[in-house]
Amino acid sequence: MRFRSALGSRRRALIAILAVAAVAVALAVVLSLVLREGEVPAPADGIGDIPAAHLVPEDAALYVALGTDLDSDAWRAAFALLERLGFDDPLGRIREGIADEDAADWDGEIAPFLGNAAVLFLSGDRDADGDGGRGGAVIFHASDARAAEAVILRRRDDGFAERDYRDVPYKVMERGGALAVLGEHFVYAADEATVRAVIDARVGATRPLADSGDFRRLRNDLEGDALAFVYLRPAALLADSLGAPADGDAREAGPDLLALLGLDDLLAEPIGLVVRADGDAFRLEAVMLGDPKPIASILRPRESRFAAMVPAGTAVFVSVYDLAGLVDGLFGSGGIQQRLRGAVLDSAGEGSELGDLARLEDALALLGGETALAIWLSDDGATGEFVLLAEVDDEERAREAFGALFAEALAAGDAALSVKDGVAAFGTSAAAIEAVRGDGGPALADTARYAGAVARLDAPLAAFAYVDVLGLFASGVDEFAGLDLDGDALGLIVNLAWEDGRVRVEGALTVAPAD
Repeated sequence: MRFRSALGSRRRALIAILAVAAVAVALAVVLSLVLREGEVPAPADGIGDIPAAHLVPEDAALYVALGTDLDSDAWRAAFALLERLGFDDPLGRIREGIADEDAADWDGEIAPFLGNAAVLFLSGDRDADGDGGRGGAVIFHASDARAAEAVILRRRDDGFAERDYRDVPYKVMERGGALAVLGEHFVYAADEATVRAVIDARVGATRPLADSGDFRRLRNDLEGDALAFVYLRPAALLADSLGAPADGDAREAGPDLLALLGLDDLLAEPIGLVVRADGDAFRLEAVMLGDPKPIASILRPRESRFAAMVPAGTAVFVSVYDLAGLVDGLFGSGGIQQRLRGAVLDSAGEGSELGDLARLEDALALLGGETALAIWLSDDGATGEFVLLAEVDDEERAREAFGALFAEALAAGDAALSVKDGVAAFGTSAAAIEAVRGDGGPALADTARYAGAVARLDAPLAAFAYVDVLGLFASGVDEFAGLDLDGDALGLIVNLAWEDGRVRVEGALTVAPAD
């Protein structure tokens, strides 16, 4: 295997890194937040007045609120940031694109829906429409709810039946869907059962999502103006894959892998997430009301020793603390987790597809301090180097464990290994390791682009990843050809940390000086 060829295709690398970023955010969102018990105050203002939440049934599995007041401070900040990224007049471009495609008339068919917020929700009941599907609706707190309904009726070529429920009129479309105007709100529901559930919530016949204690806790913890606020209950959305259907009955197939590892509690409680445009960054913050115990070891805030060692030109840097504790938390000495671990390791023999697993376990057991991965490109961008770094207490044992784990690559001359001064370094070459160990100039931690990204986070660094997006892709990917940052760098940072008894997950796409 040639490690230097791993970054050979820039376009494939772009797709891969975006996928990794998406996975990182997804994993971040499923982490938990332990909150104080007791009375929950009403939610804050901004998009925090949680648009239309008083119309959404409490059992909603997913609630997504998007601000649609394009003159709001939140959207002005977003458009300003897009312009800084080189996209001139982004709103004007959107309007021109719609007009050029004859997709819709902005003033007559789009503007009535805008002005406040739009909400999408999915029901927690997978049988809401009677055929195994899931009910749901889009609710617009519109500038003109009647005009919004008229747009839909003009766009659809089927008829409708007018009905009434709790003295509230609504329309049931011939080919599916139901429409209702509730004051300033226009409701476009998947089915009649869903529009009736919305009416029940509105008139107080059932409890709305706005009165849910978990919903309020999450929104209050993520208070302030935002472009979007998301609330979801993974256990309801992913019931089939979590080992139990939504009605809570046990599955005949038995416990799933998440339960075996003790991770099912991470998805057992709701998640809250906000997206903001804040100064020089698009920011994402997420919290969850579950139990973080299996992963708690990697979430302790601390300084990154290796960020001050890797070269300033590092394009990708990932740092985690106490991987050994994480493995122990997932495959610890208690009950079914240990039996699962034993079964997996027993099946890993010489010559088997799992033959490296036991050696990997030996290496992971040494990683009680910081472990980091650094990737950087050559000056011409044609090749890449990477170094894997780990703090180790027992250098001799580390030399044996990592030597055995990477024996094939070391023997082929595709990699190098160095263990000294309490640090094990495995990389693409001796020169790459020397770039980390030697005194070759400024480090990543010394750069303004990295420091600017870190500064956009509210929580201290714990388990995190940083990507210099332009440094990794811009010289060889057409998608970045028109991007003009006027000397700035574009960075992506994702951080997971335990702070004040809470797990905070933050991501930021930042614009900072390029040094």
